[in-house]
Amino acid sequence: MVQRNRVLFIQPPTAFSQTSPCLDDKQFGLGLLANAAWLEANGFEVRGLHVPLALHYGFDEEDVKAFILKENPIVIAIGLNWVHFSIGALEVAHLAKTLLPHVPVYIGGQHATMFAEEIVRSNALSVDGVIRRGRTSIAFHLPTSC
Repeated sequence: MVQRNRVLFIQPPTAFSQTSPCLDDKQFGLGLLANAAWLEANGFEVRGLHVPLALHYGFDEEDVKAFILKENPIVIAIGLNWVHFSIGALEVAHLAKTLLPHVPVYIGGQHATMFAEEIVRSNALSVDGVIRRGRTSIAFHLPTSC
């Protein structure tokens, strides 16, 4: 049996209908990068999908779906550090959960922390939890052996 230990981090768009990166956002947030570094140092394989850049360079929602399916992660974490990415973060969560219903989907970041209860309550079918900034780490949600 093949051991699966892949984690997928996703930078969401403001919305799938928005094909230009907002605020010239061309990088992953520091929180995602810090968690990725920790996970890699502890034996996990980390992949990233920057949806705003993918849309900007001509990829579409179908390409995003194909990438998520190809990666087949054990967990998906979506960054939400700015409120204007809220719709896109929830769109990505719904898309990911529809494609891979058995895979836990978490949203984390500054604005996710501020609206954690609302996110989970209003999106229980798509979001398995919120990683609250300064309170927990995604590492606590991963199985110790995969």
